[in-house]
Amino acid sequence: PCTPDYISVIQSAHKSPTPPQLSVTQLIWIKTLVQTSAYLSAGRQHNFLVWGLGYDSPIWENANCVSGDKAVDGNGTSGRKEGSTRTVFVENWRDWIEKVSGRHPGLEVVQFDKYDTNVKDAEKFMKEPYLLPLPDTINEECWDVVLVDAPQGYEPNHPGRHAPTYWSVSMAHSCLKSNPSIHEITIFLHDVNRPLEQQIIDRILRPNGGVQIGRVEGGAGTLVGFRFTRESLGVV
Repeated sequence: PCTPDYISVIQSAHKSPTPPQLSVTQLIWIKTLVQTSAYLSAGRQHNFLVWGLGYDSPIWENANCVSGDKAVDGNGTSGRKEGSTRTVFVENWRDWIEKVSGRHPGLEVVQFDKYDTNVKDAEKFMKEPYLLPLPDTINEECWDVVLVDAPQGYEPNHPGRHAPTYWSVSMAHSCLKSNPSIHEITIFLHDVNRPLEQQIIDRILRPNGGVQIGRVEGGAGTLVGFRFTRESLGVV
């Protein structure tokens, strides 16, 4: 359900038997930005894409919900209708999708397992990056906020997060250039304390128009956020 008091939602999640890996501070940062972005997008659907699925996923769906007609335009007319938000989770493991969906059946999950990248060969991708063959249900949307917290990236043979981040940055470029109703897109990346994620910052996020808006340490990994605007892309 849509619960405006998302601080209580986060606190309840951290007291559960399967608490989130992200710290309370990290969760509050993301949720605050998502809710602010959703309110400011009054008049159109607000989209939140999450790479990764977990027992904490309802937190993100709740972050991207706005109860009732809260947002108004300059004429005092409400532009936000309840339900005009979309939150999608991209996950590669079918068994895990079934397990989490069994507990939280209302989540919109897209299975994608066509990764041909890995951590140990990330340099090859960095030199010649390419877009992941995501399904149309993902490709045909503009995503206001993206959280890259998957796929796995702590072993040499794991897919790593360079390809999802590159896809997300490319999406931001395309949507900001083609959709005048979108003014900014934010991409969060988790686990940037690892070497590959630091490369993703230095070689994908920052050189392609991303402006870092924050960095929050956490016991299970450091989180950064980058904002993309027409100004940062030089297409004003």
